[in-house]
Amino acid sequence: MAIITLAEIQSEFEIRASLMGLASRLACLNGTDTAIQAIIDELDTVLALIEDGTAGRRLLEEGARLTRAILEAAGNAHVTDMVESAYRRAAWHYAQVGRDMPVYIDRVGACWQKARAAFLARDGDAVDAAARESVHVVQAETLRRLVASGYAPDPSRSARAAPQRATRR
Repeated sequence: MAIITLAEIQSEFEIRASLMGLASRLACLNGTDTAIQAIIDELDTVLALIEDGTAGRRLLEEGARLTRAILEAAGNAHVTDMVESAYRRAAWHYAQVGRDMPVYIDRVGACWQKARAAFLARDGDAVDAAARESVHVVQAETLRRLVASGYAPDPSRSARAAPQRATRR
C-alpha cells in the first residue's frame, strides 16, 4: 500500500495555499456585491464559532460552506476543480490528526478576520495573503501533530516514489 510522506503533505498544503489565495483574490475582484456579502456572512459564522471555542465537525462544515461561497464568487471552473481536488486529498490529513484542533483555531480566526476586512475593502492582495496564511497555519499544526504522533513513513513506500527497476543478473 502506498503512503504519503511528510514532504508530500507539505507540498500539498503549499498547493492548497496558492489555490485558496487565487480563489479568494478572484472572488474579491470578480464577485458581485451579493456574492461578497454571502462570503462576509459565512466568515461571520465561522468567526462566531471560533469565538465560542467551537471546533471539530461543525467548524469544518462551516469552513466548507465558506470555501464554496468563495469559489462561487471567483467564477472560475478550473480553479474550483483544483481547489475541490486539493480539499479531497486533505481529508486524509484531517483523518490522521483528528478533526478537533482547538490549538490553532484562534490563529486561523485571526487570518479570517484579515480576510473579512480585505473582502469588504475589495483588496485582492490582502485577501490572497490572508487566505494563504490560514492554510499555512493549518499546515504547520497538521505537520506538528503528525510528527508528534510518531508519523514517519518510509519514503520508499510513497505514492510518488520512483518505481524500482529490476536488476539484471
